[in-house]
Amino acid sequence: MSTQRVLFTILVIWVITTTTLALYYYQETRRLQKMCEELSKVKEEYEKSLIFVNILINYGNGTIVWYNNTILLRGATAFDAIRREAKVNWTKGAYGVFIKAIDGAVGNTTHGWVFAVYNRKEKSWGMSTEVDKWVYPGVSVDKVILKDGDIIGFLYYNWAKKGWPPPPPNIK
Repeated sequence: MSTQRVLFTILVIWVITTTTLALYYYQETRRLQKMCEELSKVKEEYEKSLIFVNILINYGNGTIVWYNNTILLRGATAFDAIRREAKVNWTKGAYGVFIKAIDGAVGNTTHGWVFAVYNRKEKSWGMSTEVDKWVYPGVSVDKVILKDGDIIGFLYYNWAKKGWPPPPPNIK
């Protein structure tokens, strides 16, 4: 075999190999682009199903804790939110969920947990009380459906001594 034939054969093999590899990588690139587009659509749909809320817990002893940008599914309640961030002891009665304790701070005959939503009021919340833009809903914590960006506060409060309405939950 002559040198020219060997070089020609090598050139043909190189052209076939590089063409095959180029075609393979082109097809893989198209497949990956399509997957990325599909994942982007799934991500958009997933993000539409999420809300972000900020949660304040005032333990009534000077301790105030914020849980910012808590992620919840759209349709979640204030009860879902507090259970996501704290250990909650609760019971369910005729009017809904009653919070008995949050993180070991237990209600008693003079103290208990109240909650408020900042700067938002809904008719479905019944007879609500507003104090400095904090709205204490007239329904139980499991009846308040949250919206993206809501701020909710939980306050351990001495209602026997201080009466109603409570102060804003963010007091020191």
